[in-house]
Amino acid sequence: MRKKYSGLRQYYDPDAFLRRRRNVRRGLSARTKILAVLRGENAREGKAEVTNGRAGKAGDGGGMTASEISRVLGLSYSAIMHHLHLLEAEGVLTHEIVKGHYKWKITGRGQKRLV
Repeated sequence: MRKKYSGLRQYYDPDAFLRRRRNVRRGLSARTKILAVLRGENAREGKAEVTNGRAGKAGDGGGMTASEISRVLGLSYSAIMHHLHLLEAEGVLTHEIVKGHYKWKITGRGQKRLV
C-alpha cells in the first residue's frame, strides 16, 4: 500500500546534500539530524532548540564523538560513521583527536542557508 502524500515537504539541511554521491531520502534525513546535533539544535523535533550545550562545550575541545551522536539520535554507530565520513569528504565536517577520542566539528564550509 502506498503512503498518502500529506502535502508537506520535509526539511533537509543544505549541507546534507552531497555533490559526489546520490542524495537519497534516508541519507539526507540522517545527515540533517547529524548536522543539527553538531550545531546544538534539537534534531528530534525539527526545531532550533539548543539541547544541553554539548556540541560546543568549552574545555573538552568542542564537537562530539560518533558514539555520543549515535546515542542522541538512536541511529547505529556504523551508520553515523558512514555519514560522518561522507560529510568530511565534502568538506562540511572535520575531526580532531581530544584525549584519545575523535571529536567531530562543523567546518563552516558548505552551502549557505537562504532563510
